[in-house]
Amino acid sequence: MATVGIMGPYNRNENLKPGQAFWLDLGESTGFANCALSITASARKGYPFGAGTGHVLKVDNVNITGVQTLIPGGGGLTMTTYRAGCNITNNGSTTVTEWSVLVGVIRP
Repeated sequence: MATVGIMGPYNRNENLKPGQAFWLDLGESTGFANCALSITASARKGYPFGAGTGHVLKVDNVNITGVQTLIPGGGGLTMTTYRAGCNITNNGSTTVTEWSVLVGVIRP
C-alpha cells in the first residue's frame, strides 16, 4: 500500500505572462527518495477578466536529484540528499497574477 503526503499549497503572487515559466524549487528532503511526485498548478487570478477568459498553467520538467555528500566527521562515509523541483509555465493566452501549486509525494 502506498503512502501519500501533501506539500503546499505554494502560493505565488507574481505575474506569469503567456509562455513565461517559473522554476519551483521544492527543497531538500529524504522523503524524495524512492517516490513519485504528483504536481498540480492552479491559476487563481489573472487578466484580462471577463466571460470566456481561461487561464492555463502547465507543470513539466519534474525533477528529483540525488547528490552524494560526505558526512561531516563521518570518516569518509557518504549520504545521499535529494532535491526536487518543477517548471510551471503559463500555457494560455492571458497573464496569470496569482497561482498556487500543490504537491503529492507518493511513497511505496
